[in-house]
Amino acid sequence: MLTKRRCMFEDDDRKFGSSYRLYRHWRRSAAGLLLLLAAAPGFAQTSNLVTNRAGHAATLLPSGLVLVSGGVDETGRSQASAELYNPATHTSAKTGGMMNAREHHTSTLLLDGTVLITGGDQEGNALSTAEIYDPGTQKFALTAQMHRTHTDHTATRLNNGNVLIVGGAVAEIYNIGTKPKFTETLGAPVVPRKNHAAVLLTEPSGDVLITGGYNGNQSQDTAELFSPGPQTFALLKSVMTIPRALHAMTLLSSGTVVITGGFSGTSPHAQIDFYDPATKTFSAGGNMLFPRASHRQVLLSNGEILIIGGTTFEGGILSTNELYNPSNQQSVSQGSLTINRAGHTATLLPDGNTYVAGGITGGLTQNSAEIIDPANSSFTPTSPMNFPRALHTDTLLPNGMVLLTGGGNEAVFESTAEVFNPSNNTFTQVGSMLAARESHTATLLQSGTDVLIAGGKSDSGDLAEAELYNVGSMTFSATGSMNDGRSLDPAVLLTSGEVLVVGGRHGGRELNTAELYDPTSRTFTYTKGTLNKKRKRMPATLLTTGSVLVPGGEVLNNGTGGSTGRSTDTAEVFDHANQLFTLVGKMHQEREDNASIMLTDGSVLVTGGNKDNGPQDLYDPGSARFLALDRLLNTRSRHRMVLLNSNWGALKGDVLIIGGSSQGSGIFGGLFQALDSVEIYHSRTQKFDKFGTMVDARWGHTATQLTDGRILIAGGTGAVTVSDTAEEVGP
Repeated sequence: MLTKRRCMFEDDDRKFGSSYRLYRHWRRSAAGLLLLLAAAPGFAQTSNLVTNRAGHAATLLPSGLVLVSGGVDETGRSQASAELYNPATHTSAKTGGMMNAREHHTSTLLLDGTVLITGGDQEGNALSTAEIYDPGTQKFALTAQMHRTHTDHTATRLNNGNVLIVGGAVAEIYNIGTKPKFTETLGAPVVPRKNHAAVLLTEPSGDVLITGGYNGNQSQDTAELFSPGPQTFALLKSVMTIPRALHAMTLLSSGTVVITGGFSGTSPHAQIDFYDPATKTFSAGGNMLFPRASHRQVLLSNGEILIIGGTTFEGGILSTNELYNPSNQQSVSQGSLTINRAGHTATLLPDGNTYVAGGITGGLTQNSAEIIDPANSSFTPTSPMNFPRALHTDTLLPNGMVLLTGGGNEAVFESTAEVFNPSNNTFTQVGSMLAARESHTATLLQSGTDVLIAGGKSDSGDLAEAELYNVGSMTFSATGSMNDGRSLDPAVLLTSGEVLVVGGRHGGRELNTAELYDPTSRTFTYTKGTLNKKRKRMPATLLTTGSVLVPGGEVLNNGTGGSTGRSTDTAEVFDHANQLFTLVGKMHQEREDNASIMLTDGSVLVTGGNKDNGPQDLYDPGSARFLALDRLLNTRSRHRMVLLNSNWGALKGDVLIIGGSSQGSGIFGGLFQALDSVEIYHSRTQKFDKFGTMVDARWGHTATQLTDGRILIAGGTGAVTVSDTAEEVGP
């Protein structure tokens, strides 16, 4: 039940045709353009096409690969080349070329897994040739020739496996079998049309609905049904609410057909129509947010329709997409493509993502491609916490709940704790800690039964006391104390089951000591070696080797060295085997209140923690050096980073960079400017891009990824007020 059609510019309209020919002229004079994609919310970059192309065709193969064929390139020449996109590796590679260069053709998957390519034109000359692509050999071969030339046509696979070709005054059927051939249908289309749309209706009828298109230079509001048994066409009495050409159609699971946009004359439309196969009538179905034609749309698993790109008023090309809900006939914005596109293809992949490739933008033919993830990138509030808190801790528990402990509420240190239940999005207070504290650490032990709470600021100074939270009883109890009172330090669970606490401050001085907590003896002991630099306000990340990377931090005691020169570009690695710290290569700028996170390939992303937004860093454990990355979109410190899990589809392995402050002053709640912006780091392309905006600006918050992929963002300081609010974003 596959229908493949190709949409290009309104070349058949005299007024619009001149615009398209101007675009073709620009392409002839322009050099090949390679764009580095910057993914928008819900979008992820993928590798470029091998060849710039627009007016091409794309077909999803049974293997999960996408065949992209033909089109017109940057020089204005029709292409015979083809390539395969692999969603698993996000790469495109050349495959065998077609026997004839062609654009505006069709590409239809046959029952045996091969692909039928029909017609199109070669630099303005319409074609009657057809060929078959064999995924096994990755080669094209000519098959039977059509009786007429067809371009700007449709090809629809029927229930018996044959393919209906509609375009112009004559329709043909490609008959599969040992000796494939084309035969003209017994009845001709009632209205000759091109740039129309066709869709196979649900069984038992097996009819094909054909709508709109151009008859000569006039767009049509008529539609007709093709019946495969008698091979005849019948004009419907009901017409669409407006004439349309270069529009899009989608068959819903209910059997209803949704028809969007298209041209009437020189103007695109926003109107949407429904076709009811039971009554054979059309009715209005609301409007898109933008008038568009030559767009693409795909049906998502939730029954909504993703509408992508296209042309709009005055020949403009859209990057804005929208999501249409047939149930309530409402359309909402759904982010933007990385570039505006028309004449592109959009292929729904098995994982629910959509592969968008090629097209024209501003007169330039593209070789760029991108992935659209239908993930909801908007932030929504949850119920508030029981207590306002900032500089608290968050711990994902084995039962899927999140433990939040301590923190500051204005000038008051909190001893309270609460758990967040993802099933109903509510917070419940649990037993209080033995000591009120903020800027402490909380580490889930390997047993999964206890969380180690250590150190932190308190009314009596920086604490050495530690305690355990028992997940089962939801209560706190004392455990052995650290040798040094400390706060503003990181803690890391080691592969041995021990917990490493590193540096931090005690009173007004930074520490170079580190300690190991043994969960068996419930005691802390100093490590054999100390940090090479005293430091606080830095992260620590466990590497795949079992060592720990400690990058950046504040290295001068309070009251020493003025307001500058306090942070460091140095980093060191703790080797658990010998309990020693070793300096490694320097970062590309000094950092404090920075963040670090290990990526899926074992490298470590280090971001922010400075007043001047310079290059970010990627640590390579193999060479013990940092690679310079692009700048963040916003200067930020005291932010949070989350590595997206498999629930995020194509964004798996990317990193969300959430909130923080835009100033590095050490004044609590005063000179910090809280941020509501969230950006995303794309691991494959090593680029940063805007992701979305939180409901509330916040720093000193927590960000926890739940088992279903949602991210809980809780508390923090927005301006001078500590927040009890929480919100979430998810796939």
